[in-house]
Amino acid sequence: MELWRGELRWPIKSSFVEYVRRSGGKVLLEGGAFVDDEEFAYPRGATDTAWLSGDTPMGSASFTGAVRLTGHGGMLDVSFRNPQLVFEGEDARLVVQGEGGELIDFASCEIGTPLVRDDVAEWLGVRVILTPEGSRVFNGMYRPYSEMDSLNFTLALGRAQSPREEPA
Repeated sequence: MELWRGELRWPIKSSFVEYVRRSGGKVLLEGGAFVDDEEFAYPRGATDTAWLSGDTPMGSASFTGAVRLTGHGGMLDVSFRNPQLVFEGEDARLVVQGEGGELIDFASCEIGTPLVRDDVAEWLGVRVILTPEGSRVFNGMYRPYSEMDSLNFTLALGRAQSPREEPA
């Protein structure tokens, strides 16, 4: 079954975000990302290949928008842009886009089994473990294999319509 619509919700590392705010830094939202219930939310992107095989997501799910954290007169500037979940069985890789457009293998995720109801698949409390590349995004402030805050994501289930098909 093809997956479409949905969103990714992730506080990133709430202690880090709070530090940025307390130290006079800024939290900037770009490209459709928004804050809801103290989580950053990224809407589902149009360019992905996600589908469900039983309860297991396959392919990748892309999300749009960016959260940018700045401070210390420009010495701190960290972005989490256009995240993507690349599914690998019971796990996924969280990939973010760097400032120059390069893809960064930011974290590994233990996704488990979704809760499916009303044509929506929902994954809650997904563990996010920082990769060495993700550690470099933070300039080593968090060591490789450190745990970030868990994320949640939802994907609506449905059949994608081919551009040649006419609505019924």
